[in-house]
Amino acid sequence: MLYKYRENSEYTDKIFTEQKVWLSNAKGLNDPFECTIQEIAEDYINKQVKIMKEAHLFGFIQSMKLSPDPSKTMVLKKIKKAINLDDKHAILQKAYLKYSRVKITNPIDTFKNFDKQLQNVGIFSLSEDPINDLMWAHYGEEHCGIAIGFSNTLETVLSNKEKCLKINYSDELPKFDSDGFLMETTVYSSGTNLQKITLNDPTFIKAITTKSKSWEYEKEWRYIEENAGTYPLPGKISEIIFGLRIENKMISKYRKLVKTLSNYSEIKFFKVEKVKNSNKLELKESTDFI
Repeated sequence: MLYKYRENSEYTDKIFTEQKVWLSNAKGLNDPFECTIQEIAEDYINKQVKIMKEAHLFGFIQSMKLSPDPSKTMVLKKIKKAINLDDKHAILQKAYLKYSRVKITNPIDTFKNFDKQLQNVGIFSLSEDPINDLMWAHYGEEHCGIAIGFSNTLETVLSNKEKCLKINYSDELPKFDSDGFLMETTVYSSGTNLQKITLNDPTFIKAITTKSKSWEYEKEWRYIEENAGTYPLPGKISEIIFGLRIENKMISKYRKLVKTLSNYSEIKFFKVEKVKNSNKLELKESTDFI
């Protein structure tokens, strides 16, 4: 079972009435230090960018040898005078756009697009722990909201290891231990091609599942899709947990909402309670809440 802590709101109600969930993009995440693909694979990317730029320049010089073009002779001279590779490639880009109307992209843009792709991924955060005091305070409206328990049985999206990922907590950047990226090419009707990194690429997974140790208490899992947006429930709603301070009228409201679900009779209800003579929390199961 994985749990979604929720405040009392119309958006929480819609989980029941529409039987859908909202997957936010990476910009909506709470950890400002979540890493990027370019950070993890910096050395590899720099090496590949250098190789690709050198290939562009080599191709241009070879074409000049085979078929000299007076209009490009000045370009070749400028390239030879330029000191570093980046300046040489920049001259080549401008020249091709001017004389051939062909845009030679900067290789680094391909890898920047990987991070843009990462930022657009849809994420639905869940937790293993339904009675974490901090989780209730931060995401459960200070104990006045609910936690929804989703089953991760075999027929659900949550059982898909490529769609439901466990968070790794570390204060160090993940290590890039791959020989490259797993990529796919999308061909648009305009004839342009866009290289994208696949969702199951090891580096992509590391970037989306690594958080600093300060968030370890969340025991987080992430259900992901390629893009943010609204999606069907990732699993059957099997438990409803009412917060410690939830009002009776809210308990009544959610019990009515739950009755709209086809598996209503299978859903269990719990309430967070304080353990007597303790600051610890426990769950009390009941079938006779208001």
